[in-house]
Order: sequence, then structure tokens, then C-alpha cells
Amino acid sequence: ETLDVCHGRATLTLFQESLRAGPLRRRLVRLDRNPLIGPLPASCADEVARDLSDLPGVCARLRDDWRTGHGLNRLTAHNLARQLRARLARRAEGKLAPAAVDLVVTGCEVSLWLGEQFAADLAACFPRLAVRCVSANKLLGLWGQDFPIPQTGHALADDCWDLKDALVLIVSHSGGTFGSLAVSNLLQASSDRLFVVTSEWDTQIGKQLRKLDCKMFESRIFVTGAGVRPAEPCSLTVAATHCLLTLILEHITLVIVRSRELREQTGCVLTEASLSELDRCARDNVGALEAITGFTRDGVSRPTETSKELRSTGRRWADHVLEAPRAWALCALYVLVTVAGVGAPCSVAAARVLPESFVAGRVALVLDALVYVFLGEIMTALLRLVQGRTLLHRMGTRSIVVGDVPWVAQSVEAYLSKLFACSYAYASVHVYGANPGDHLVH
Repeated sequence: ETLDVCHGRATLTLFQESLRAGPLRRRLVRLDRNPLIGPLPASCADEVARDLSDLPGVCARLRDDWRTGHGLNRLTAHNLARQLRARLARRAEGKLAPAAVDLVVTGCEVSLWLGEQFAADLAACFPRLAVRCVSANKLLGLWGQDFPIPQTGHALADDCWDLKDALVLIVSHSGGTFGSLAVSNLLQASSDRLFVVTSEWDTQIGKQLRKLDCKMFESRIFVTGAGVRPAEPCSLTVAATHCLLTLILEHITLVIVRSRELREQTGCVLTEASLSELDRCARDNVGALEAITGFTRDGVSRPTETSKELRSTGRRWADHVLEAPRAWALCALYVLVTVAGVGAPCSVAAARVLPESFVAGRVALVLDALVYVFLGEIMTALLRLVQGRTLLHRMGTRSIVVGDVPWVAQSVEAYLSKLFACSYAYASVHVYGANPGDHLVH
């Protein structure tokens, strides 16, 4: 069966008898004339640069929407907190098993790394709250197969976690990541308290959660409002998701801190002063993004001292990264000029100064041979001398080591790796990331 899609500009052929036109079209997400998603962005020569320039505006709108309550994020946060209070009440009454998990955070790749930090922060604030974070692929491997795959090296096991009626927070900015989408179906057999952090209201995971039985004001979807971002290296999507997760963390902590009973049940170690400090840091985040990117929250270019310094450092880094291809180009130019043009310089000079000397000619040939042998090192040193860089620094492909907390190091490592994914080997970099408080020390 063949269907016309994209307004007749493409065809889709179905080979499975169960996939009829009606169910298939209901699973599709309309990208135009859809009130639940923003308009598609216009084509751009540099999608990565556009994402960076949009960072302050997206995070500022996200915080303003949360503060004013005009969007549905606050309603979703209210529903999440209400479900969490009900869960804690059941635990206090002794109705939950010892292995029962209160909140499961899941996702894939960058979304998972953000979720891990969120789960770690929540567990640090409330030690008695059973919070677990696990990859969506691990959940699928253990419970989504006819033949379970043991998750070696991870605490997740078949009878280890009790997920019955647990709260589930799925982090997927695209809302269509295969593992996260499959988990949104899989865990419905254990719990109907599923939530998602995504980019738009209408995504594949959002469709799955909207099908669940909901009462009035039971919103399940958190959105960053960043929309569709075609750039493969993740920058804006990571920052917006982190900003939204911070707001969710603030809301949960505020609900628990204000209740003496909930503080005792969760073993809360936070104070209202700590919560105020967290809120202040989150507010200052938008101003810091404006200073870093050199763009205002309205998208107006306004370079700052910080952005100028960062760009100057970037150009200096570019000199290091592009050293090899530039030296290669100088070597090629030298070979072309000396072989196909004026000749090797030492031999030409010896022939003009001492045309009758056999020894001088041989010495000149040896010197020219040595120049060709070490031509790469000579051109590299000459290039460094002209650019004012260190002459004795090692030569070769550059390495960038990111030292930060795990989710930052991993996200930056993925970002840089994707930026250089299509570059030639001699114009690329090796990227490494590690936690400076842990294995980077070794």
C-alpha cells in the first residue's frame, strides 16, 4: 500500500498488513499548521552559531513562562509534586515494598547525563527519597525483550527495583528517541505516573502520555520551547533542558521544605536559605549566558568583554588545530617552488658561489636533503614564529581535555566530537572528558 506524504512530494510504501493509513497518520506529528509546536526554523548557513546566539532568549523565556505561569509547565510541576506527595504518604503508611522506587529518571545519551545529575541532586537533597536513574536502553534490555539481557556492571536487576506505581521522568528533547519512546510504552505496564521533559507539546512521547487516563489538570509534559534544532552538536537543547530540570528541582524542594512532615519523611538536608541561593544562581544564569555568547535575550548581538575574550581564545585555539594543514600547505609550496621552479636553495647557492667545487656541491645536496627530511618541522616552527606561539611545543594532532562534573564533561566531549566529525584527520582534534574530582586526577 502506497501513501502520499509531505503534501504529495514523497510516497511511503507499507509492507506490513497491520499498518493501515489511519493508524499510521495518527502516529505522525504534523510539523506545519500544528498549534502544539512552534514553526520550523528557517534555513541557516551555520545552525550551531544560531543555537548559541539563541541560548539567552530561550532560557529567559523558559524562566519567564515558569514565573508567570502562562504556560503549562507549572501545571505539570504541580501534578508531579502532587503525585510525589501521594507516593510519600503511601510510604509513610507502610504500603510500599522496601525495594520500591519513588522516582525513576531515564533517557539516552545527553538527556541521560542531564537526568543523572538531576537524580543525584535530588537524592543529595532528600536522602530517604528513593531516586534512581538508568538508561532507557538498559530498561529495554532487561524488561523489553522476550529474552532478558542482564545489565552487567549496573545495579539494575530483574528483582532489584520495584517500579510499581513509581513516578517516571523521561528526558528526551526530541521526544522521539527510540529508546525513550519505547520505554514510555514499556513502563505503562508498571505505572501510569509518567512524565516527559521535551522540546514541544506534540512529540511522539507526548502522544503516548496523552493517551493515558487523565483527570482534570493532570498535565504530564514539560517543554523547553526550544523547538526543532537541526544542528547535530547539542548546545541549546542541553542548556534549555538543564534550565528546565533546575526549575523542576526548585519546585520539588520548595514543596518538601515547606512541609515539616515531608521534610522528615525524605530526610531533607536543605534549608530555605539554600533554596534561595539556588534560585539566585538560576536567575543569574541568563545574564551569564548573555555575557558568554555576546547576544541579548532578544537575539541582538551585543559583544561583551567575556564574549570577546572567548572568541580571542577560540582563534588562538584554531591556530593550534590548523597548524598541521597550514604547515602541510607551506611544505607543498616549498616543494613546488624548489623542484619545478628555481631549484633547491642550497644547491643553487653553491653552484653560484663555488661552481668549481665538488665538495661544496655535495655538502649543498646533503643540506637540501636534510631540509626536505625535516621540512614539516621547519615549516611548523616558522609558522609558530610568525604567529608568536611557543616554538618547542609538541607537534601533532591536538587534544582537548574537558575537566568538569560528569554531565558537563560528557556533553562537551560529545559536542566537540560532533563539531569535528567531518573534518580531515590532520585538521581534527582528540576530545577527552573527565571529572577533576575523580579520575582526571590520575
